[in-house]
Amino acid sequence: QGGKKRLGKEIAQVLHNYEMNRYGQLSTAYWEPFVGMSGVMRHIISPTGRKRYGSDNNEDVIKLWQACQQGWLPDETLMKIDEEQYNQWKNNSTSSAERAFVGTAYSFGASYFNSFAPRYDKTNRDYGRGARKSLAAIVPHVKDVLYNHFSYDKIKIPSAEPRMMIYCDPPYASSRVMNKNFNQFNHVLFWQWVRDNSTKHCIVVSETTAPADFECIWSSDALECSNRGKQKRRIEHLFTMMK
Repeated sequence: QGGKKRLGKEIAQVLHNYEMNRYGQLSTAYWEPFVGMSGVMRHIISPTGRKRYGSDNNEDVIKLWQACQQGWLPDETLMKIDEEQYNQWKNNSTSSAERAFVGTAYSFGASYFNSFAPRYDKTNRDYGRGARKSLAAIVPHVKDVLYNHFSYDKIKIPSAEPRMMIYCDPPYASSRVMNKNFNQFNHVLFWQWVRDNSTKHCIVVSETTAPADFECIWSSDALECSNRGKQKRRIEHLFTMMK
C-alpha cells in the first residue's frame, strides 16, 4: 500500500547518506515504528553491532515477520484463496502470520484486508505464489531485526542509545484508504512526537506534506493504488525537523 517495495532501496540510501552527512557516522541503532512489509528495512545497511528494530501497530504483520525469522513460509493452503475464504480470514479476530499473509497478498495494493483483488483482475495473476516469492526474498535481509508489536508512541526509546536513526512511514494524511488503522490515526499527535524525540534522535518521515517547521530532504514520483485498483501518482517526500 505504501509503495515502499518500489522506493525502499532508494529511501534506504537517502537515509544512509543523510545520517553520514549530518553526523559523520551511522547511529548504533536503527528503528522503524511503522515497519509494515519491511520494504525499506530490507535495504538498510547494518554494520556489525548495529541493532535494527521494527515495530508496528498491526499485530498480524509482526507475527508474520517473527514466524518468517523462524523459518515459516505460507503453505499450499494459502496459495489459492477465494473471496469467501478471504472474508473468513478477515472476520477471524485471532492474530497470526497466516492472517497477515492473506490480508496483504490478496488485497488491492497490499492495503490490509481491503477489496479482494482477484475479483477485479482479468489477468489470472497468481497472487498467492507471487506474494510468497516476494516474502521469501525479503526474509534473508531481515533475520537480525528485532520485531515487536507496539504503536509508535508506546515504545520507550532506550536511554542508553546516544542517537538512533528512526524512519517513520505513517498513514498519510491525504490517504483515502478505507482502513481503520489509517482513518483513526492522529497526525497532530504524531508530528508532536517527532518534534519531542528529534532533540536527541535523527528522525526522518515519509509523507506528502508536513508542518512548517519541517524541511524536505528528498522527493520522488511514486505510484499508488486506489480502493478500486486504479493507479495514480503522488509526490513522495522525506521530511525532518529543521536544524
